[in-house]
Amino acid sequence: MKKILCLLLASLMLLSLCSCFGGKDEDEVRGEIVSGDKQNTDGEKALKFSLGSVVSNTYNNDFLGLSCTLPSEWTFYSEAEILKINNIAGEFYDEDVKKKLENAKVIYDMYAVIAEKGYNINVNLEKLNVLQAAALNIKTTLESQIDIIKSSYENMGYTDVKIAYQKITVDGKELDALKFSAKIQGIDFYGLCFTFLKENYLANVTVSTLQTDNTSEILGYFKLK
Repeated sequence: MKKILCLLLASLMLLSLCSCFGGKDEDEVRGEIVSGDKQNTDGEKALKFSLGSVVSNTYNNDFLGLSCTLPSEWTFYSEAEILKINNIAGEFYDEDVKKKLENAKVIYDMYAVIAEKGYNINVNLEKLNVLQAAALNIKTTLESQIDIIKSSYENMGYTDVKIAYQKITVDGKELDALKFSAKIQGIDFYGLCFTFLKENYLANVTVSTLQTDNTSEILGYFKLK
């Protein structure tokens, strides 16, 4: 099972990149990183970019307008573990670490698991330039990545890999997504990645389960502002 979970983690990180272009509560395990103000197309001040935070068992990212409250059996990764996923050494509140995260092309913002069941959720943000954001067609981009992702899964030992684009509804809002299923060492693997654009950041939210497809239930934990 340990080998399966390692492969699962690697595949989720791969899938969450499917759209890429080449005083706080004592229970909080994430902090906030804020960049400079931006102006939107109407000349009004846009929301500042910031990473999310976890208080008790609720993840919230005001910049994305995304939150997720999970049952107690779920465990959120700590800020140190998040930094490790981002391949950044140091303490979360170090200025050098903040700068590296703020300037990274891909930033992992949240990771949560039920380890004994092989359930996973992760949220990452991909930084786009102005031209990329303006030209982005999420549906076309997702569809263009299907064969690449399928091949990568197969190279990692997954079999019977099926990936398809579809529209899904999260908290009453329709979003673009990829739905996927496969087998790993004879165990069924199910997942879903939904994607949306916020300012010049592309948010990718990936959920997955082993043995039983409970991705729809997990999507019900998410709220969008």
